[in-house]
Amino acid sequence: MRKFFVGNMKLKIFAFLLALLAWIYVNSSPVSSPGIWKRQIILSVQYKNLRNDLRLIESTDQVELVLFEGIHAFVPVEPMRAYVDLGQIEKEGRYFLKIQVELPKWMKLKYQRPEYALILVEEVKK
Repeated sequence: MRKFFVGNMKLKIFAFLLALLAWIYVNSSPVSSPGIWKRQIILSVQYKNLRNDLRLIESTDQVELVLFEGIHAFVPVEPMRAYVDLGQIEKEGRYFLKIQVELPKWMKLKYQRPEYALILVEEVKK
């Protein structure tokens, strides 16, 4: 049995190729670099710039983000926020508006879900 493992050149070549393929796979992963992590978070969506004569009836509450974080040792914690600018709404109705995300410079957004907020606005009765 010892001769099979020690003297078998085909087995050694196969083991080397298998180890090489595993090394290439691990090093090609975008998250494999030291100091980079993949993180999933959920943020509450904030709404701003709604006119005084309009009222928000229904809206998307949260957004899910998947982030790649860079090396951030010794970097102070910076706030993240998700918001929708309602300044372009002129009258009551149903709107789909893009959810804007503000992240620290060292974070990269891979994707967010949902990308658009469903918003229902009505006029305030005086």
